[in-house]
Amino acid sequence: MPEYNPDNNIVELNRNRTYAGRFLLHLESVESTNSYCLENSAILNTPGLVVMADRQTRGRGSRGRSWEAGSGRHLFASLVIHPDMDTRLISCMTVFAGLAVFRAISSIGAKNVSIKWPNDILLAEKKVCGILCESRIDAALKAVVAGIGVNISGTSSQFPGHLRKKAVTLSEHGITVSRMELLETICGQLDSILQKVRTAAGLEEVLRQWEKASSSMGRKVRFKVGRGEETAIVEGLDHQGHLVVKKADGSLISIRSGRIDYVRH
Repeated sequence: MPEYNPDNNIVELNRNRTYAGRFLLHLESVESTNSYCLENSAILNTPGLVVMADRQTRGRGSRGRSWEAGSGRHLFASLVIHPDMDTRLISCMTVFAGLAVFRAISSIGAKNVSIKWPNDILLAEKKVCGILCESRIDAALKAVVAGIGVNISGTSSQFPGHLRKKAVTLSEHGITVSRMELLETICGQLDSILQKVRTAAGLEEVLRQWEKASSSMGRKVRFKVGRGEETAIVEGLDHQGHLVVKKADGSLISIRSGRIDYVRH
């Protein structure tokens, strides 16, 4: 792992932001931007720092899934955030980051963009972005590392075989954008969202905006319960960003983690 030197390679992005995207550390190659942040205490203690890499050799997604290496074709970035919110709301960070990416990609002309709970951004029903939020919370520090990977250029043929029918790039839909332009937009959107959710009314508004942006709403989904599976209809989000679903008997349950699969009719 490259050693972090706070005197080198840090550039200013926007000091007017409070939470996300104040400074940038750009690396040529790293195993994982999230791991790099979490394992370097100096970075983890620098709120507003973004670590971006041209290439990830062991990038991680949810449940340990790997990300495509990229080699400069995609955006791989981890945002170090010290959120000014109740610790119980940290679980909402994936929701906030997802809405920020949704807004950013929509703003550059992409059509048919949606959010799939908990951490995927879809473009025409295929995955264009994955998000992985990890936290470090103790008596001295409350930090979240929001890892964001966006497929920018090339075609789906660059992905491993099992992903080629599920993943898509922005360029396949005629969208041309630089990594820095997209990163700046995402940071601005996320900073705005984190400002808003400091109040109860603002949090409620953001959660409802996520629901409007999500393709999960009203869908029949399959999810794991213990060693088995159940199906239910997605109702929305609760106040902690957990997914609320309605079972066939009319009862409501909250899904706190894991994944959902859409049930095709």
